[in-house]
Amino acid sequence: MKHTVLIAAFLVFANVSMAQEMPLVGTWKLAVFDINKQDHLHTLEACEQLETFEFRKEGKFYQHYYTHNVQTKRCEAEEILTGTWVIQNGDYLVTYDQESDDPIIFSIAGPYITYTYPVEKKDGSFDVYMLKYQKQ
Repeated sequence: MKHTVLIAAFLVFANVSMAQEMPLVGTWKLAVFDINKQDHLHTLEACEQLETFEFRKEGKFYQHYYTHNVQTKRCEAEEILTGTWVIQNGDYLVTYDQESDDPIIFSIAGPYITYTYPVEKKDGSFDVYMLKYQKQ
């Protein structure tokens, strides 16, 4: 009986420790979409706001995009992008299978993972886009 209790306690501790070591693991839903620190989430269609990332502990991820199906009048998964992630210097580097660009860098702050990137405008200046996802 003592062995069973000790094994159960170890498994609980191991699971808690693993979750603390890999806080990215889980499903994250789009919560904030800013351009130049101004809220633009309202500019996205309702289905687009359902975008999620699913990060798995083995280092794989799945990004789900949704669109409105006019016939069924429902939000449906339009595209699923896949890739890998690793931890480097406290940040999470995300590399898509479908692209050969440099990895995207996510950081965790509070309840969000955040991704920020510049978008060049026609005049040569840049807008700063920021996407924040909240764990589900």
